[in-house]
Amino acid sequence: MSQIKLKHSGGNSVIIAAPDSNPASDRTLKLPSNADGTVLTTTNPKAGNILQVVQTFKTDAYSESVGAHNASGVAMSVNITPTSASNKLFIKAIAHISSSNSENIVGFNFSKDGTEQVLNSASVGSRVKCTATSGNERTYYISPCYAEYLVTAGGTSQQTWGVMMRSGSGSTQTIKLNRGSADSDDANTLIPISSITIFEVAA
Repeated sequence: MSQIKLKHSGGNSVIIAAPDSNPASDRTLKLPSNADGTVLTTTNPKAGNILQVVQTFKTDAYSESVGAHNASGVAMSVNITPTSASNKLFIKAIAHISSSNSENIVGFNFSKDGTEQVLNSASVGSRVKCTATSGNERTYYISPCYAEYLVTAGGTSQQTWGVMMRSGSGSTQTIKLNRGSADSDDANTLIPISSITIFEVAA
């Protein structure tokens, strides 16, 4: 196997070697012509590099009867296994939600491994805390809710991040994802999809 050996003045060397197996065709490693740079390795990424992206699309409907001011179960989720505990996870979600209560705002909080993550720490009277809300007082209709969250990975075991819908009603109601409250089979009715995406970012 051909290789180039670059010896440091201190005595040790860096070796540029051909791949272990024969490539399908000749390969070119091109260096920049007008700028200096440093070759990054997979074991030492530069801070801010995106290391992996995972995403799930929720195309079907989720529906649940939720008690007063309560959260639903996990309506959609995605798994990620961080490569380093110190890296950041940038989480984005959009959820299209409706409610059976015509005078009620709905929203969602993120969940981690099935546990709701209430990011809003400020208490204001008896109001319900949630990360994203529809801002629509007439939630018979589908309302898009969007949120972003940046968190330290905290470990290298698999994590499951998801969305739990939140009720702002003082009574039990049915909350739906990707469907309107009436959910009629009408050719003039649009059906959205929801999604959650996670970027692992090198620290």
